[in-house]
Parts: sequence; C-alpha cells; structure tokens
Amino acid sequence: MHQSASLQNIILVGPPNAGKTTLFRLISAFDQATSGGVHVAGYDLSKIKAEEVPFFRRKIGVVFQDFRLLKDRTVFENIALPLEIKREKPSFIQKRVS
Repeated sequence: MHQSASLQNIILVGPPNAGKTTLFRLISAFDQATSGGVHVAGYDLSKIKAEEVPFFRRKIGVVFQDFRLLKDRTVFENIALPLEIKREKPSFIQKRVS
C-alpha cells in the first residue's frame, strides 16, 4: 500500500445499465476484477486480503441509494454509528456528525 493523494468526493451517476453498480462493486472491494487492476486509496484491490477489506472500506465513504438506515435510531445516531464502531471519541463524533 502506498500513500495516495488527497481524496475528493465523487458522485457516480448515469443511465440504467451503464455499469454504475459494477464499477461501485469493484472500487469498494465487493467484487474483484477478472482482468486488469483496480487501485483505490492506495490499495491494489486485486491483491487485498479479506481481513484488510474492512480497513480499506473505512478509507472510502459509500452512500447507498436506499440509505440503509436503522429505523430504531435517529438520523444523528445512524450517522454516528460507524464512528462509534471505530471507537472515535464522543467529542469527535459530536463535531463530525453535526
């Protein structure tokens, strides 16, 4: 793994059947390319180990079309949950989520 340049927000849009879901699944390590290479955030996804995938995914952000919100939590709590899982400090979570 090498240090990557500063990452920016990227929004992927396009007509139906243009390959958005396929591209998303490749760049988020849900699927592996059958040929060629995929490099994201300093990771070569053709060589990433299964145990590294959760750490890789922490470096990228994904907003799902259906949001995948937990209905028994507030919006704040849904947004804070990944930060809590990462064991971030409550003061950081409060600032980041707000």
